[in-house]
Amino acid sequence: MKILFISHDATRTGAPFVLLHFCQWLKQHRKNDNIYFDIIFLGNGPLIKEFEDIADKVYIRDNKNLNLLKKIIKKVSPFLVELLFPVYPFSKNDQKKYSLIFSNSIASVDAALEIKKKLRLPIVVHLHELFFTIKYFNADLAKKQEQIKKFICVSNAVTQNIVQKFEVPIKKTVTIYPFINFENLKIKISEGNLIKKKNEFVICGSGTLNWRKNPDTFFQVASIVRKMLPTVNLKFIWVGADDDETLRKYLEDISKMGGDSYIEIIQKTSNPFQYYNISDLFIMTSREDPFPLVCIEAGYLGKPIICFENAGGIPEMLANGGGKVVPYLDNCAMANAIVTYYRDRNLLGKDSGIIKRKVKDYDVLKIAPMILETIQEEVSN
Repeated sequence: MKILFISHDATRTGAPFVLLHFCQWLKQHRKNDNIYFDIIFLGNGPLIKEFEDIADKVYIRDNKNLNLLKKIIKKVSPFLVELLFPVYPFSKNDQKKYSLIFSNSIASVDAALEIKKKLRLPIVVHLHELFFTIKYFNADLAKKQEQIKKFICVSNAVTQNIVQKFEVPIKKTVTIYPFINFENLKIKISEGNLIKKKNEFVICGSGTLNWRKNPDTFFQVASIVRKMLPTVNLKFIWVGADDDETLRKYLEDISKMGGDSYIEIIQKTSNPFQYYNISDLFIMTSREDPFPLVCIEAGYLGKPIICFENAGGIPEMLANGGGKVVPYLDNCAMANAIVTYYRDRNLLGKDSGIIKRKVKDYDVLKIAPMILETIQEEVSN
């Protein structure tokens, strides 16, 4: 069996990381089962080299890097560019090479459907997105879903969303939670050299500075907690910002609110775990987040998680402990939850132990076989 994976890019974000962990597992644990795979990337990214080390072939389609000849021809005729430099390097003759097309996100569904026209293969979509992201990339998913055999949804929230809002039959879905490679995580954690200051209470958040991740709430909650605990040595750390104009705007906000002494923004780093490791709590301020890997990583480190209800799949992980779920966009409720943990260290320790035990279920060794089984079922059907 040979799988053709399609990823929107190879950035250090959730969906590409899950694909990387899955492909590494395929390479290491299924090498004797005649399973091979190629990968198409619709954009570039820092994980490309790691994918090239494990895939049979890696194709990178990056329109930003069209060479000069292509750019000149494209001005004359976009059709001629496609004829001379096909976006997807496949023809009908390649149909027998592959058993299935695996689209790794909603952003790569259109590419999968385009390739399907040539290869006439079943498509499985690994869905890491909720309503607004799906609407942005594929507003007409309800029509396109007829050409897709199975949706692997990363949480029950994702499954309910596509069934209720995009008319996908429930029989076409399966909920399989995302995962990380705990062995790799152990190595990364050991490489960290940050030391927590004495008597400091650290709260971490993470993500790009955009509407979906909602850093505004993170900084506003920090300000509220500062007022509630004026004498406490607090530190709020946001990890994962791009070095751009948005970052500079938020730094200006922090300065104006007098938060320079207790709020810090860390730019994207290959080892964010050192910041999670010195924290006491992780707060997920996202407006929409299907099931972010960072919560599994924070949970592995024993950090209780605070998140909003109706914002994605993490409340599913926090059922029966391990953190708190507060009303949607209720900044005061999130701030009160932080203060509760600060004042009740027994509760902090209890939920730390609970979340650490829970995340053991999100290991690549446990979940990757479920994805492979789903792929094999669709191939055999």
